[in-house]
Amino acid sequence: MWSCGSGSDVPYRSFAEFIDYARKNPGRVRIGHPARGSVGDFCVQLINALTGVELVPIPYTGAAPPPPLYAEDTSKVSCWRLVP
Repeated sequence: MWSCGSGSDVPYRSFAEFIDYARKNPGRVRIGHPARGSVGDFCVQLINALTGVELVPIPYTGAAPPPPLYAEDTSKVSCWRLVP
């Protein structure tokens, strides 16, 4: 199972609000995930294709939490695998 999450300091509180924010800020919303070609990368590309937004995928190495990648003008969002 995969999940996307963000900090509490973002201007949206739901997935619908996140997509609306991304539409209003094309190419400025960055989303971290483990490695290009991973399921997380696929999820970002799928969200882009199904919603028409331009999320910028930021791959990190391994399945650990992403390093600080975000500038002040970008969204703080990550996709990761939930391990049961």
